[in-house]
Amino acid sequence: MTATTDTAIKVFILRILPICCVVCSTRQRNHWGTMPGNLAPPFYAFHANYAQIRPSNGRKPPQSPASLPANQEMRTMLSRTLLSLATLALLSIPAAADGDPLADLIGTSWQLTTLDGAPVNAKVKSTLVISADSIGGNGGCNTYGGDLAATPDGIDISQVFSTMMACDGLQQEQAFFAALEATDNFALVGGNLQLLEGDTVLAELAPAS
Repeated sequence: MTATTDTAIKVFILRILPICCVVCSTRQRNHWGTMPGNLAPPFYAFHANYAQIRPSNGRKPPQSPASLPANQEMRTMLSRTLLSLATLALLSIPAAADGDPLADLIGTSWQLTTLDGAPVNAKVKSTLVISADSIGGNGGCNTYGGDLAATPDGIDISQVFSTMMACDGLQQEQAFFAALEATDNFALVGGNLQLLEGDTVLAELAPAS
C-alpha cells in the first residue's frame, strides 16, 4: 500500500465517515418523530383521510410534512455542508501525503556503507532503524537511539544516546553518531539512503539484509 493510499483511507475514516454518520443521524431525528422517513408520507396521508371520516375529539392531527418547509431546508443545508466537507477532505489528501518527508523512511532498516565519503570497516556493522518519531540500531559497539522529526526543509535527528561498551569499532561508531546528529536532510539514491548536511553527504547506507 502506498503512502498516498494509506493517507486517503485515514482521511476517509477520520474525516468523511463521521460526518456521514452525523448527517444520517440528524435526518432520522427530524420533525416526523422516530418514524423512518420513507414511512412518514403514507402515515400522514392515512391520518388525514381518517380524520375526515372520524373527528379527532378536538385533538389536532399531527403536522403534515407539507407544513414543515424548515425540515426540508435543514436537510438541503446538511447535504450541501456534507458535500463541501467531503470535497475539502479529498483535496487535502495529496497535500497530506506529499507534506511528510518521513513517509518513505518510516519502517525501514539500513546498514552503514560509507562515512564521510570513505568505505567503512566491513567488520564493524553499524545499523539504522527508522520509526515514525525515533531512530535506533547498533553503532558497531553499542545499541543506540534518538529522536526523529520532520522540519520545513528536511529532517532533524537529535538526542542520540547509547550504551557505553568499548570495542574495536568505537571510532567508527562515534563518527556515525556525529553524522546522525548533523543530518538535516536525506536522499534516496539507487536504493541507498544518503544522510545529508546541506548538500554534503555525511553517510550512505544500504538496505539491511
